[in-house]
Amino acid sequence: MECYTVSDPELVRAARSLAGGTTPDEIDSGTRERFADSGLIVRLGSLE
Repeated sequence: MECYTVSDPELVRAARSLAGGTTPDEIDSGTRERFADSGLIVRLGSLE
């Protein structure tokens, strides 16, 4: 399984959209399971 750290604001917004509009703190195990089922885990980076 691959894991990516996403820090680009546009990519973070896209990843949040794919995750159902959640923020990093709100991503629950169900969302992680959906990413795992697709073979990709996206770890959202902080917006600085």
